[in-house]
Amino acid sequence: MTRSRALSALATIALFVGLLATVAPAPIAAAGHPDRISGVDRYQTAAKVSASRFAAGVPVAYVVTGAKFPDALAAGVAAGVERGPVLLTQPTALPPATAAELDRLRPAEIVVVGGTGSVSDGVLAQLQGKTSGDVTRVQGPDRFATAAAVARHAFAAPTTAYVASGETFPDALAGVPAAVRQGAPLLLVNKDRLADATGQYIADHQIRDVVILGGPGTVSPAVEDQLRFLAGNVTRVAGANRFATSSEVSERAFAGGAPVAYLATGMAAADALAAGPVAALAGGPVLLVRGNCIPPAVQAEIARLRSPRLVILGGDRAVGTAVEDDTRCPSGSNQPGSPTVGAMPTTATWDDDGPDPHIVRFGHQWYAYTTGTTWGNHIGVLVSDRPDGGWRTTTGQTWGSTALPSYPDWQVPDTQWAPAVHRYGGRYVLFYAAQAKSSLEWCLSVAVADRPEGPFVDQTGATGPIVCQDHLGGTIDPHPFVDADGRAWLHFKNNDGFAGRTHGADAVSKVWAARLSADGTRPVGGHVEVLAKDTSRFPWQTTLDNPQMVLRGGVHYLFHTGGDYVGNDTYATGYARCAGPLGPCETHPEPIMTSYGDVAGPGGGTVARGTDGRWWISYHAWTKGCYDYGPPCNGERKLYVAPLSF
Repeated sequence: MTRSRALSALATIALFVGLLATVAPAPIAAAGHPDRISGVDRYQTAAKVSASRFAAGVPVAYVVTGAKFPDALAAGVAAGVERGPVLLTQPTALPPATAAELDRLRPAEIVVVGGTGSVSDGVLAQLQGKTSGDVTRVQGPDRFATAAAVARHAFAAPTTAYVASGETFPDALAGVPAAVRQGAPLLLVNKDRLADATGQYIADHQIRDVVILGGPGTVSPAVEDQLRFLAGNVTRVAGANRFATSSEVSERAFAGGAPVAYLATGMAAADALAAGPVAALAGGPVLLVRGNCIPPAVQAEIARLRSPRLVILGGDRAVGTAVEDDTRCPSGSNQPGSPTVGAMPTTATWDDDGPDPHIVRFGHQWYAYTTGTTWGNHIGVLVSDRPDGGWRTTTGQTWGSTALPSYPDWQVPDTQWAPAVHRYGGRYVLFYAAQAKSSLEWCLSVAVADRPEGPFVDQTGATGPIVCQDHLGGTIDPHPFVDADGRAWLHFKNNDGFAGRTHGADAVSKVWAARLSADGTRPVGGHVEVLAKDTSRFPWQTTLDNPQMVLRGGVHYLFHTGGDYVGNDTYATGYARCAGPLGPCETHPEPIMTSYGDVAGPGGGTVARGTDGRWWISYHAWTKGCYDYGPPCNGERKLYVAPLSF
């Protein structure tokens, strides 16, 4: 088929400028807090990415296999210059999400990229009903020849070509918006060999300028020499790693800044295969991040782009929630901070019993999960639009709002406490402690929900507790943590001083860590000691309650509480700096928060970051002179929230 609408490079650039304001039916998140586009799988994610930018009646839609990346990357540039999306399909079946998006778009034409092993003739036949025009297959005998065939199909007279590895995806993924912006096709090479189809295309089209994406580890100097022989002018755009390369590509293509930047994981291609044309037409780059943090080079590029709007591609398993919080990846250049509590309130943030508070933000909504007491000990949940006030129950009643309405038979009634919740794998996962009927030891349990307010459904009815250190007095105070690489961990402490029916009354209080399973719900492997109390060096550290690990500025901090939580006002909050989720850790000599005014024994809480970048620390505290629940004062551990800086 002759490409009647094939564009020259100059025409593409002119059209690109005019299209920025017209091909944008859906808004992008406001600056300051990222939006997220994700679906239940790569096919639905691609459809949602398409819907975020393209209105009905697009001139073309490219359909490629979602099982591998090369065809999608070559197609992304062609789709971008022709003002259409890239959508994904299974090799032998058109996914419902893709079919629905094509029904919405009603493209004037559909281009299928790849042979029948990638997209079967059966899928091609299904696509016939999704357009009023032709369905055309563009293919070659391999990925290199297919990329060259896509270039011939979409470009009339290019003078520049982008070249990237066809063996790994990151450099090409970041290069798609840049290539679209320059009106240049994307060609693929082996690391150490220039594919015949790639070289033939460059020679046939008399390409004068070649831009290599990536360092010599992905495209060797030998291939660079071959390209220079064919084209004359060769420029390599590369950084120290895939993340830095995406930053270098962005800086070259968007030297004057950009209104938006798309963030995708640099560890897998699936969720970002459809991003290239959308990012290009929105006027911004695709930048690569690690599993749950932003590399320093990418942070610097985001700042250079002058505070762009940020859009995260994929679910929280691909790009963790810490990326939303602008969490910096660990590196040798990171300097440790000194967590400091700001103005501590004298009035409770929640003027009722709210012990062991875990405050966390999901999107723009704040949640506080607390031990039950007046909630019936089924674990309470509060909601607010801000962390330092406005808390309310989910029922609207004074009390009675529970996240965990029921519990499994192995647990003693009314002993559920110390909750912590995180979003992982598209679900909300609640960890908590409860007393086991069989031993009266404290053990850990886990429950899941589809919504942050619950109801949470316990997952241990058939298996029993997930951790129960009987020989150490039991286990309490669980808290999940997702590290920079996206791996989930669980930190907890052994319950020193409580023997139950077995033993462990003399056990030393320690913080432990365990890797969590792929679904983020159960420990796998052994438990590793992270930190032990040391009253000889730190007299306030008579126990290690409520351990919470936080990654801030590329540094791991382990917040914890020492002292006695009942009977006096010695409860206090401090922290340690750690080398990682497994330690080793070094405790800061003094606590950062002790009793003040009439607020006695502040501890048992957590830290969290707001959408405005501010950090907060939650804690419970008694009223001075009243340090337990019994008469004569019948005290309460009320919820307080104070600002925190690093």
